[in-house]
Amino acid sequence: MALLGLALAACRGADPIGSRVVVVPPRPDAAPVVDHGGAGREEVDAGASGPTLPAPLRVSARAESPFAVEVRWEWPPASAPVNGFEVLAVHSKGKGRLGLANPKERAFKVHRLLPEDRLEVRVRAFDAQGASAASESVVVVTSKDGPKRVPLPLSRCVPQVKTAPPTTGGCNPGLEVLDATTGLVNVPSASDSCLRRLLATYKGCTRELGVFHLQADVTEVPGYPSEGFPLLHAIAGAGEYAGAQILTLRFDQGRYSVADTAMFCGEPYPDAPEGSGTVDPDVTKCRPPFEACQYASE
Repeated sequence: MALLGLALAACRGADPIGSRVVVVPPRPDAAPVVDHGGAGREEVDAGASGPTLPAPLRVSARAESPFAVEVRWEWPPASAPVNGFEVLAVHSKGKGRLGLANPKERAFKVHRLLPEDRLEVRVRAFDAQGASAASESVVVVTSKDGPKRVPLPLSRCVPQVKTAPPTTGGCNPGLEVLDATTGLVNVPSASDSCLRRLLATYKGCTRELGVFHLQADVTEVPGYPSEGFPLLHAIAGAGEYAGAQILTLRFDQGRYSVADTAMFCGEPYPDAPEGSGTVDPDVTKCRPPFEACQYASE
């Protein structure tokens, strides 16, 4: 199976239904989920006349899959124009900014989660003066992952791979052993160094468990095996640090398949080059339009 191209469209989904959500109203003295280390709107506006930005209203979250959650909010129609919205979260990997949404957007999809992950989300509006107060905190738990139970034909037996074939090109040409227990091997195709083959001993012989067009290493996500094989993250598309696409690969019924995809903003940050990312998180420098990208928070 091959995944080609790079999806840059914003993530949108259906109206939330069936969410596992707990709304925790903020204390009057509560700080935002993430402290960006700069002056807040309250400090910027000290002594200034006129109203400050209100917090986004009616924030909700719905687990779309074991690996993704959609966050939605509302914005008072009579409020002042904003540059956008900042989605913040606390989860098992830490806390931080997940991404920025354009002024007219009212939803953001959170990817790269694991089954039964607990995610605490808040949303803030921002303009050139700073950020609004954070919304109420919304807690959502991703669903438990279940087997697909779809019978798939096994791939044929192939020779064991001891060394990587000679390849040329800009992609990673090396052979990578991802898991010592199963002997899962990530190796480039002899004809295309960007075509990554996943090989391992499965049901008595070495088999090809998946084929993907990638531009960087496949990495193991520890602590979540399926049929003895690890969950994988892989990078595809335009490159590791410029709007790359991160794939979550799950093993089931003898194959690796894509369970989730997310747009990732590394350095430089393509949707806010003046400093929207984790290195310089000053939202007053952020200007739309923003792509539907996420930032590393772990």
